[in-house]
Amino acid sequence: MPEMNGYEVFRRIREIDSDVPVCALTAAAGPAEKERALREGFCDYFVKPFLDIDRFRQTVYSHIGECSNPPCNHDRPAA
Repeated sequence: MPEMNGYEVFRRIREIDSDVPVCALTAAAGPAEKERALREGFCDYFVKPFLDIDRFRQTVYSHIGECSNPPCNHDRPAA
């Protein structure tokens, strides 16, 4: 991000809504960075490309619940 980093964006989001869940999505980082993000208040931390889509879904659903408005097809069986 050219003008601010993820922590700065996170702080701005918190100024607007202190309760909104925010996940960190990063291209490259080590364990210390994950610990910092969680300590700062991110609800979860994912390194791209993340392949554990079930963990991602679990994180999202734990914070926003199941989809209630179409088009939501996460319960549709895979083809």
